[in-house]
Amino acid sequence: MLSFGAAGVTILALAGILAATGIFLSQIRSLGVLTTYDARTRLYLGIAAWNLALPLIVSAVIGALVAAFLGTLALQIRRTGEVSVPVLSAALLGIAAIAIALTLLCGTTAARAVRTWHPSKD
Repeated sequence: MLSFGAAGVTILALAGILAATGIFLSQIRSLGVLTTYDARTRLYLGIAAWNLALPLIVSAVIGALVAAFLGTLALQIRRTGEVSVPVLSAALLGIAAIAIALTLLCGTTAARAVRTWHPSKD
């Protein structure tokens, strides 16, 4: 059963993910100058991984650790139940899958977009 708190956190996380993706995609044109050095898609996948996947995965791991710690404390006070490791693991895997998908999507989009870049007058 999904509580209102979990639904709210999920919506907030999705909003943050979409905001990070939007900012990355709006900055694609500034990466155009890199095509003069290296036009391979791998470079732009690395940039997307550094800017999107790494922060998402690190924040998911920290969030899962904090949730497990606070959940354990709350359950110790009540002296009942245990922290659901499968739920925490599923959340971590879900965030990792989203991070990898966003990295692939944004990296390939950036690689395609910068190929049309031309220097402009200052």
